[in-house]
Formats: sequence, structure tokens, C-alpha cells
Amino acid sequence: MGRGRSVRGSSSGSGSGDTVDATTILATGDIKVRYGTGAVTGFVRLNGRTIGSATSGASELANASAQELFEFLWTADPNLAVSTGRGANANADWVANKQLTLPDFRGRALAGLDDMGNSAAGRLTATYFG
Repeated sequence: MGRGRSVRGSSSGSGSGDTVDATTILATGDIKVRYGTGAVTGFVRLNGRTIGSATSGASELANASAQELFEFLWTADPNLAVSTGRGANANADWVANKQLTLPDFRGRALAGLDDMGNSAAGRLTATYFG
């Protein structure tokens, strides 16, 4: 899951080295699918571990660079656990050096709703899941 950052280089292949606004490529909360193992710089794995500040003791990422993702996830998903419980808001929990549990995609697959704003495709139905 991405954390916002700047990207160097031109997408045109001209090699101009211009800075590209990373939000035009990926935004905080976007999921990157990649073949391989291990962590990718600028991303955390959706493994049920925790993120937090440098002094939080978080298990996946304990660094100031996690703040934007911490606050995004805290707000986007009220079901994600926060160490010692949720406080008044995301920033208050960040400042309190709490840990936020990441979504856990271990042993799971990404899928979309069968109709997803269109007519149903008939692929992921109640019959299929029994």
C-alpha cells in the first residue's frame, strides 16, 4: 500500500529528469500488485502487521514516512485496530505514538463486486460462493 512520495524522471523517455507529481501515478492508499517477495521502498505490505511513528514500535514500518498512510487508513477503515484503542482522531493517535494494524491480505485474493456499477457479469455470484 503506497505512501506519497516524489518521483524523478520523465515518462516520455526523453531523460529530462523532470520531477513528476507522484499523486498522478499513485496516491496514498493505492495498492501496488507486484510479482516477487519482500518489501518495496515507499510501500508497506498488507500483512496484518502495524505501522506507526519512529517511536511507536510498529512491526511493519515505524517511521515518520508512515504518517500519511496511518492517517488515511485510520479514517478510511474504522475496523482497523489501533494499539490501546482509537483516540479522538487519526492525528491524535499518530502523535500519541500508537500503532495501526494494516489490512491483512495473507491468503486472500482481490476481487470486485459482480456488478460494480454496471450490469452483473455473473462471475462472483452467491451460487459460486455457496
